[in-house]
Amino acid sequence: MPTGGDREQLLAGLGAEFRRMSVQSVLLNQVIADRLGIAASDLNAVNALARGPMTAGRLAEETGLTTGAITGSIDRLVAAGFVRRAKDPTDRRRVIVEPLPERMAELAELFGRIRERVAQGVGGLTDDQLSMLLQLQRQTNQIVTEETRRLRAQPSRFRRT
Repeated sequence: MPTGGDREQLLAGLGAEFRRMSVQSVLLNQVIADRLGIAASDLNAVNALARGPMTAGRLAEETGLTTGAITGSIDRLVAAGFVRRAKDPTDRRRVIVEPLPERMAELAELFGRIRERVAQGVGGLTDDQLSMLLQLQRQTNQIVTEETRRLRAQPSRFRRT
């Protein structure tokens, strides 16, 4: 792994590590979903709801699911005790999906060791260095979100069999 100087090698290494992180995130999410007794796609919804309650439509956008698919996901998550449906106080036609604290605590516990190990790993960094890492992660998340939307909007060149 390059340690300095050669920008092309550094950028290639960074790209390789982002791809590796993507694969590992998928694998980790599947293991956690299995532990919680839910589907990995439903775990994506739970992770989105960890930021707070949202409408079913917003949850569909956050997870990339259709409105029909998110309805099924919400049904399963209600049955599993992760969320509840509540009426929107400002618009009675809309439903707000609210995470339930007990199951969210279970989720936080499963991610807790990773959070602790990351905190240890960056423990020696300055606040400025942590700020830079946070900025990089936010920019990367934004880029991935935008590219996902762009690719979804394009017709696929491949047919699924």
